[in-house]
Amino acid sequence: AMNGSEWLLALTNLHDSSAQTITASWEMLEWALETKARVRDVWAQKDIDTFTGSYKTGSIAHHDSLVFLMFTPTKKGVK
Repeated sequence: AMNGSEWLLALTNLHDSSAQTITASWEMLEWALETKARVRDVWAQKDIDTFTGSYKTGSIAHHDSLVFLMFTPTKKGVK
């Protein structure tokens, strides 16, 4: 269940021909860059790690998505 501090993101590679990595910056979530956040692959039910400032995906095939990443701040840092 999501509480008020969890964010779900779907990251999609819209590139026409090649695999890409995608970076989710805390700025786009309106979080302070020093915020630490736990990242979880909800689909795989697996914690990935804790990151500060941004999260960069592995390679995502063209027109594919990495869906259901949950970002949970571990300390207050929302702007």
